[in-house]
Amino acid sequence: MLIHMEDVSGAFKESDSYADNGKLRGDLQALKGLAEDAARLVPELAPLVAAVSDTPVELPPAGELRARAEALVAEYGAPLPEGDAGLIEAERRLHELDPRRLALRDNSPEEEITSIAFNAMCRLDERIATMPATTLAGAAVKLRRLLHPELGMTSNGENDLSCLHQILAVIQREARP
Repeated sequence: MLIHMEDVSGAFKESDSYADNGKLRGDLQALKGLAEDAARLVPELAPLVAAVSDTPVELPPAGELRARAEALVAEYGAPLPEGDAGLIEAERRLHELDPRRLALRDNSPEEEITSIAFNAMCRLDERIATMPATTLAGAAVKLRRLLHPELGMTSNGENDLSCLHQILAVIQREARP
């Protein structure tokens, strides 16, 4: 029997992965053990099963999750530099915060807790969207935001996105020191 890990890892993101007592369902605990054993025996599999093997057996208490969410807001909500340095730093923070926010969401069934980190991410995105760029490096940040598959715009024509990607490549090449 062949198990595709992308199918397996998706099971760990569903809210029904944990029982009412906050513990990972028994069948998923067994799958987690299998993934851990596979990674131990074949180290090349480790990145493929990381989402499964990193899944906690028990959800942290809500208070701990709230504290983690608030710590993320404090860390990523610190003041940004002015100008394009602020755009570049906001983009860096946005890309660093997103996987941490998703991990928090996967461990918390409470929307109130997960929205804390999501709102911090939205503030960074808004900063990128509203702050004017003054250099090619700043323009590249704004264009990458527009082209982001989840945060950015959708295409109106079949060649729109490829055209914008070509423009971004020129801007990034020219922006290098």
